[in-house]
Amino acid sequence: MGSTIGSPHLRSGSGPTDFVLDPQVAPVTVIGRPADVRAGFHATVDDRSGSGLLHAGEQWATASFMIFEHTHAVWEWYLQQHGVTHWRGGGRSWTLEPGDLLGVAPGVRHAMASETTASVHFYFAAVDLGTVLTRHRPLRLPGRPYLPRYTIRTRRR
Repeated sequence: MGSTIGSPHLRSGSGPTDFVLDPQVAPVTVIGRPADVRAGFHATVDDRSGSGLLHAGEQWATASFMIFEHTHAVWEWYLQQHGVTHWRGGGRSWTLEPGDLLGVAPGVRHAMASETTASVHFYFAAVDLGTVLTRHRPLRLPGRPYLPRYTIRTRRR
């Protein structure tokens, strides 16, 4: 096993920026910092508790940062905190400014539409809404148990 880092529950992983939490204490299994960001983290969760959270993170990226096309089996949410990012997915495109929230449905291939032109800061999380809505039944749409009752709308540009 790796060495303890700052906490008796946190051990170094296989790489210099990977850390593994003791699964007996915390549900997070891997914490890493992508090499191409100035600061931030990406945490992968072992969801034994049934929270619905599969991964989450925060990234401070410099100009020329890019997230390439990918997909997830669950919803992924991006919350823009600073700067501007341009996204594409499912035949649509979006420009996110501070305070904007982008929700990408399961199975939709998505990516940044272009590299950032300045520093950006955003949060992201992958959430299994089926799990969440099973625990919080009042949020479900009647007759559609895995769709939320509420939708989030962003302002039109």
